[in-house]
Amino acid sequence: MVAMSGYKLFTMHGNTSFNITRNLEASTTFDFSRSVKNPLTGNYFNAIGRGLMMSPVNKEFYEDGRWVTGGSNKNQQSASFYDAFYDREMAQNRFGGNFKLVWSIFDGLKATAQYAVFDDNYRGSYYAYGQVGNTMNYISTDRSTTETRTETLKDSFTAYLGYDKEFGKHNISATAGYDYMSWRYWYLTANATGSVSDKVPILDSGVNFTASNQDTKQVLISYFGRVNYNYDNRYILSATVRTDGSSKFAEGNRWGFFPAGSLAWIISEEPYWDVDKSVMNTFKFRASYGQTGNNGIGLYDTYGAFSSSLYGGQSTLLPSTMQNKDMKWETTTQLDLGLDLGFFNDRLRLVMDYYNKRTDDMLFSITLPDTGSLGSVKANVGSARFYGFEIELNCQHPDQEFHLEHRPYIFIQQEQGAVASGRVQVHRPQRQGRLENRWLHHVRERRALRRHGCRRASRTHLGL
Repeated sequence: MVAMSGYKLFTMHGNTSFNITRNLEASTTFDFSRSVKNPLTGNYFNAIGRGLMMSPVNKEFYEDGRWVTGGSNKNQQSASFYDAFYDREMAQNRFGGNFKLVWSIFDGLKATAQYAVFDDNYRGSYYAYGQVGNTMNYISTDRSTTETRTETLKDSFTAYLGYDKEFGKHNISATAGYDYMSWRYWYLTANATGSVSDKVPILDSGVNFTASNQDTKQVLISYFGRVNYNYDNRYILSATVRTDGSSKFAEGNRWGFFPAGSLAWIISEEPYWDVDKSVMNTFKFRASYGQTGNNGIGLYDTYGAFSSSLYGGQSTLLPSTMQNKDMKWETTTQLDLGLDLGFFNDRLRLVMDYYNKRTDDMLFSITLPDTGSLGSVKANVGSARFYGFEIELNCQHPDQEFHLEHRPYIFIQQEQGAVASGRVQVHRPQRQGRLENRWLHHVRERRALRRHGCRRASRTHLGL
């Protein structure tokens, strides 16, 4: 425990579910937390580190009762000095809850509606005393008062119809729905200095006053649908469509349409499959083609923004972000072809994929000429393509689990006759005239994407 480390926490959780009618079920959950902290000053090193640097035989107070100063460096004071002169409190209330209705209309058809809310309120109150007892504040006597308020409010509403039915060897499932999400953020901070007394530690007591605030909102609306068909666990078809509208883009470019489709053929389930299943039990072909969208831009990159400044001694507004109302969704289109092979009751599994991914209307910042007041502007620029092969090998010993991954990529390295992938490296003789480094540039680009959490669009939509 150290000075200025007070902390209080209260939490509450609840959930319930009940039937309104025989076919209508309702459920709700909520979580609430309240925390109050008395944190260290903004510079942790000043509050703790500089105190530790003081002599271990250093006195806490002078004979007249004043705090002992740490020396010529005004920030080098003891922890008890900071605890006495700096009153800091951070309070935070968080609430999250949702309410869900499920209506079983008839056999196989259900309607679901769910609303969720998350509210995060923060209050920060900071005051620096100019004098405590007969000791003046060695760091500053400005009597700085700061009050900060923030609130983050997230609302989401989802409603969809789901249908799932089997007809003999046929299975059909379908989903169609609507999704609404909004984020609202408020921010207000104010500071005052120059109070003549510590008796009233509030903003009104100061003579030098500054304040700033922020109020932002964004909305994402989606309509989506999906249909799956499965015949006898041999032929699997899936189609997905969704359209997303983002408030980040200007009117006319807010909506993007992203379809996807996939199919799978499990050849090992065919009646004419006469391979001994104890040797080869899985042979599956997969194909998918789909699109995804990206709206990863700032709230004001489309509409532009201004900042306050001074011109000729007068307050004025200057552009801080150049508007670009022609921006639209970045779209990624991907084709994926794959084979899944299983041997010896899946103790040996081999997964092979070919992918061809192209991203169009990429969202990037363009550097502007130095003659202007702005350095860059966000725009849709260029395209990028990544393609190649992936091979994954999984092995399991009959008596104990043994896992070997040949992952994520096979590529030809620059050194002669070397094939490397993940943790596995295989050497083989080089054939005369064979180009051994033809895949290297594709793999390097693909690995960079995977490190940053990007996945294939087709698997995001439809993993068969």
